[in-house]
Amino acid sequence: MRISWRRRLVGPTFALLIVVSSLPIVATMGMKEKAVSEMVVRECGNGEPLFKNSYAILMGESSYKNWPRLDGARRDIQEVEKILKDHGFKVTVIMDPTRLEFNNAISDFKSKSDPTNPSRFLFYFSGHGYTLKTDADVEFGYIVPSDAPLPAEDRGGFTAKAISMNEIEMIAREIAPSHALFLFDSCFSGSLFTTMRGVPDTMMDRLRLPVRLFITAGDDKQPVPDNSIFREAFVKGLEGEADRNRDRFVTGTELGEYIKDYVIQRSNGVQTPRYGKIRDPKLDQGDFIFILPGQVQPFKPFPLSSAYYPSGWMGDNARSQLNVSKQDATIDGKNLVGTRIEYKRGEKGWAGIYWQHPDGNWGDRIGLSLVGAKQISFYAKGERGGEIVEFISGGISSEGKPYQDRFRKSTGEVVLKSTWTKYVIDLSDLKDAQLLSVIGAFCWVGSGGFDKDGRLVTYIADLKVE
Repeated sequence: MRISWRRRLVGPTFALLIVVSSLPIVATMGMKEKAVSEMVVRECGNGEPLFKNSYAILMGESSYKNWPRLDGARRDIQEVEKILKDHGFKVTVIMDPTRLEFNNAISDFKSKSDPTNPSRFLFYFSGHGYTLKTDADVEFGYIVPSDAPLPAEDRGGFTAKAISMNEIEMIAREIAPSHALFLFDSCFSGSLFTTMRGVPDTMMDRLRLPVRLFITAGDDKQPVPDNSIFREAFVKGLEGEADRNRDRFVTGTELGEYIKDYVIQRSNGVQTPRYGKIRDPKLDQGDFIFILPGQVQPFKPFPLSSAYYPSGWMGDNARSQLNVSKQDATIDGKNLVGTRIEYKRGEKGWAGIYWQHPDGNWGDRIGLSLVGAKQISFYAKGERGGEIVEFISGGISSEGKPYQDRFRKSTGEVVLKSTWTKYVIDLSDLKDAQLLSVIGAFCWVGSGGFDKDGRLVTYIADLKVE
């Protein structure tokens, strides 16, 4: 539910957005939207459409008969409508629908939708949510249409009018489009989705395999402001902020991650969005896809430390044993960005540090696209010479995590000199799909050549992705 500054409180928060394409509901598109639509549905390179159609139904509950008004819902729908049209969706807006009007809209969609796939459908609900607990202590989450009575006054009337999450799940299973995204910006408990498992490796797999993806605005009893941070995050995400690996695609998974991070930060941890897929192995394999306007930018070399962070500690990794610090270097008269790594041997006899994107990522989040990169280059030396190290690119593959690096390249064990030597990790034979999401672009592992005190001190400089 939403009250005053709270968006929809009375139970956990959930903003429902269902996206399914291939449904002929609607709205005339101007020349701008038509041009954008033609751009949006094209796969990179082959000119074939990604989706046959892209449609959206947006429902905003602002004027209730029995519940507090939600003036922010109208603005939410307007802003969501605009960004979705920019992405080529044909949008149908229904403000203040009753239960009957909700039913009619879904029935019309089912009867008129084109079953040709792949297609997308988007449904966005902005309004009150509520959680009912049964005598058996089972909780049921509902979204509240404009004509629903207050449950404290008419429990039976409320359950007859409100739309349960069980009904939403049934709608998700019955609709024809292969790809659907549900966003709930309201509060209630109950979950129709599970946490994320693996994510398909390629964009075409994400397109080929069906999906029902859900993103919620928060957990049970979390306050959600009527001036919705959730909606703000959704719009910014589709403007490009959620494109975390810079491939000009925003997937539903990326959007869920971005919304969660954005809302937690902006609400100071008061709101905690969640996202996941339906509990059905036939409908949880793909991913939802938005395509950003414009072309994929050609690859440009960049300093690795501008996007990757030394945050993946391994082996004898206690800070007292492995210390990584910035120490600039001068090579051939040039002042370069450098790193000093000092390792004090422990019981494992080795230690390592991964440069990760984003910071501390072991596979819970998507990596950065390095499509177009040919090599990782850098200089390295030891404090005394004779230090034994290994340099690696890729290789993060944690069991049970949704994202993994799809390659591992290594220099093998290297015996460092006491003078600067240039090293290269060759990426030129990798396919684009292997570079689309790189979590660990660089790794240092030290394992031998210790001094009499068991110390290993090495230096790296001018670490670049080229």
